[in-house]
Amino acid sequence: MVRMTRPLGHLAVVAGLLVFASLFLGPRIYVDQTLFVGDGFFYVDPSFRVAVPPGAYVTKPRNFLTHVDNGLQIYPQLVHVQTSLSRGEIPWWNPYLGLGIPGVAIQSTVFEPVALVLGRVFAPPMVSNLKGVITLVVAGWGMVLFARALGVSRSAAVFAGVAFAFSGWTIAWLGRTNTLVEMWMPWLFWAAERLLAGGGARFVAAAALFVGAAGMGGHPQTAVHVLVSLAVYALWRGFRAGPTPIAARRLALLAAAVALGLAVAAVQLVPTAGLIRDAEIPMQGRARTEPAPNAAAAVVYGVRGDWTIIGRDLPTALMAVSPLYFGTPAHSTYWFRGYNMMEMMVYAGLVPLFFAAYAGGRRRDVPRVGFWLVLALGALGVAYALPVFNLVNYAPVIGLANNGRLRLLFRFALVVAAALGYDRFLADQRDGRARWRAWLGGFAIVVLATPVVMRLGMQAIGGYRLPSLSAAAWAQVGVVVVLGGLAAAAALRARRAMGAGAFRTAVIVLAFADMWWHFGDFNPPIPTAHVYPETPVVRLLHGDPSLFRVTATLPDRFMPPDAKLPYRLFDVDLFEVLNLKRYTQLQRTVNGFASGPDNTIRTFRFDPARHGPLLNLMNVKYVLAPNPAVLPGAPDAYDGRAGFRRVYDNEIRVYENLGALPRAFLVGRSAVVSNEEALARVTAADFDPRATVLLEDPASPRVAGTASGQATIAAYEANRVVVRTEAAQPAYLLLSETYHPGWRSRVDGAPAAVYPADFLFRAVHVPAGRHEVVFEFAPTSYRTAKVVSLAALAVVACCFAEPLARRAHRRQA
Repeated sequence: MVRMTRPLGHLAVVAGLLVFASLFLGPRIYVDQTLFVGDGFFYVDPSFRVAVPPGAYVTKPRNFLTHVDNGLQIYPQLVHVQTSLSRGEIPWWNPYLGLGIPGVAIQSTVFEPVALVLGRVFAPPMVSNLKGVITLVVAGWGMVLFARALGVSRSAAVFAGVAFAFSGWTIAWLGRTNTLVEMWMPWLFWAAERLLAGGGARFVAAAALFVGAAGMGGHPQTAVHVLVSLAVYALWRGFRAGPTPIAARRLALLAAAVALGLAVAAVQLVPTAGLIRDAEIPMQGRARTEPAPNAAAAVVYGVRGDWTIIGRDLPTALMAVSPLYFGTPAHSTYWFRGYNMMEMMVYAGLVPLFFAAYAGGRRRDVPRVGFWLVLALGALGVAYALPVFNLVNYAPVIGLANNGRLRLLFRFALVVAAALGYDRFLADQRDGRARWRAWLGGFAIVVLATPVVMRLGMQAIGGYRLPSLSAAAWAQVGVVVVLGGLAAAAALRARRAMGAGAFRTAVIVLAFADMWWHFGDFNPPIPTAHVYPETPVVRLLHGDPSLFRVTATLPDRFMPPDAKLPYRLFDVDLFEVLNLKRYTQLQRTVNGFASGPDNTIRTFRFDPARHGPLLNLMNVKYVLAPNPAVLPGAPDAYDGRAGFRRVYDNEIRVYENLGALPRAFLVGRSAVVSNEEALARVTAADFDPRATVLLEDPASPRVAGTASGQATIAAYEANRVVVRTEAAQPAYLLLSETYHPGWRSRVDGAPAAVYPADFLFRAVHVPAGRHEVVFEFAPTSYRTAKVVSLAALAVVACCFAEPLARRAHRRQA
């Protein structure tokens, strides 16, 4: 084991990675450009197009994938969270999305440490940029540390850090919540390696801290993948050490560190677990294409492999040697008929792939490399659902995840193997045993011949829209340049025309240049001035001071879910994997169909002829509809519809719903019904929300009067709502926000029950007269989680302090 202890060495690594990251992403991100938003709005959304100068966006979107995930979900959440935190408010509840949803539980990354710190200093556009830069630097730095802990040379460790930080998987997913988890993966492995090698309390604390950081990254699926990968590594480490008490003790310490880290992240994990419990979750696992009815069937399916996935996805393994063979979304040229390029990404770079292959060929002289190569290939086998490997996709817990994303483990393990192979290659070349010509020649033949064979095979199978030969050849230019550069460097080194230090530097620069050539434009920035500009429609809606919600009839063309969040506009729709069951059930009933497992953009498709009362109940005051003159063929179901007044008619149309009810109102009559009946009645065309409130609790107080009275919202915050009521007789105060058991209420300071009402919403019984009703979102589990996280952090601090205290005690003695 080699330790990297000199502070100047760390500083040099961080500085180098920072320079590389800045070059890769472009220096203008520090001035006037913003990453991870995308320009898709200006091509598909007429309401956004009018907010920028004419001619600004007239070609094609530069990577629409960036627009979809980052622009429509991650960035709006970033703006909302940082705005809330700047106001001194933790957004435990988000009232802006989907009629209200637990805000910490979704992919909002409220407690993600990088954004948490950056957001106190910078505005959201710069936070978005710096998150990308810091992700690359932290990931690379961690890999340098882990590689050094495994005993590789300093230059091999730096090579591994650059290869890992700028790998195709990292760049393709950069900006998303999963990379905020993955960047801690090498740090966690480093702390685990040091702990398993005999490190003390500070490495327990370090491992716990990195588990906690990963747990607060906002992507539990990736956290599971990272922890399962760590468990495999730890068990292998323990197996190599043999069944000794010392090895068992160290494994137990690592398990304790992981448990402590999960406790650190409890403030994030507990809300997420609660929402998972209350959600209707679409199947994400690989086994969803062939669900197993029982354990025996799962074994059979696992051993056989999933040939639907194999046939659909396996051809994309070609990207391991030819990253642009199938085109790229950055240029709108990706043509493969399966999943998108991000999901299929397996390119870790030709230089790391060569050194990993060399290590495999010389594995007898490269200790431990066999494990890393098996781990890399095993991760791919599970991702592609290959025979036998597919058993993992039916395993408990991890089988529920989208294990296609175990490609993250493939590139991690491959880079570690490459670092080991790098040192072996340099040692062999120094001793004249490298046979570099044969190795590089054979490697080049395989790399260049594989796309040709793939093309011939696809032509023989038929059904593929293959690019022209010239386009296919152009996709290989970068591959040829990298192979040529590696061959030239190896030749110069073999002839002693290049020194050892120069060769090492050339390899590191070549690894970076490889990724820059192929993916340097994968995350295009846009002018910061164009990031969520105030559009004419937004200006119109902001002119209404009342509390209301908005819905869009064509959310795939304008103002989609979550895109209203940066403008602080309340939406009935939602872009999120996790959502409350009743919200999903109501949406399914309204739409007449269920959203697919991959469709995480959840939108209502209202029919104004049938769902007018529901729109009123939901406090939907404005409906955004297409202008057929701008979007030919797009239907406008609200044109001429009674009860809807057109208040804007330009790039899109805006209708005011004249019957929209206020967010809070009184209902003088109640009825106790089943949830099925409540769902049927609130979606009926003749439902009158003002006449009767539909309750499900038989113990709820009955009221049988009229709605004579008023309710006024005195304060409306994310986690607290204050309503003042005045009624001549007892009534129910109905708040048209999603019911959740974490909401508590007080009437004039006395605790009062909160009831599920009208299937989805919440209500409180209020006596006659004047009263103040206070709603507070304060789940007991959340309060407990805060205490657990703080206590765990205190334990971590004590573990870090223990060596210092012991040293001080020795000095005194």
